[in-house]
Amino acid sequence: MEGAELEPAQDVAAPNAPVRHTGRGCDVMSRFMDVHHGMTGITADQLKQAHQADLDIEKDEGVHFEKAWADPESGTIYCLSEAPSAEAVQRVHERAGHPADEVHAVPLAV
Repeated sequence: MEGAELEPAQDVAAPNAPVRHTGRGCDVMSRFMDVHHGMTGITADQLKQAHQADLDIEKDEGVHFEKAWADPESGTIYCLSEAPSAEAVQRVHERAGHPADEVHAVPLAV
């Protein structure tokens, strides 16, 4: 088709999802927010250690943990990540010793 312009292919479910190039090919990454309960009294140092435990093994599952927040009073921790699936996020947390109580896809951001 002479003169026709092709538009880049997009994933219909996540048109702006990042693509990570790995040794296995290209994985479309989605964003997830996971929640941990029951961590009343957690300190900044403990949160940092738990986050580092995730970072140390995240590549095994093709996950990248971006940030973690905690409310020591309620014992709630929130983690933001990019991953190929919610299951991959949970596997990293389980291996790091702190499984998430909830994992939510967050496909929209402003």
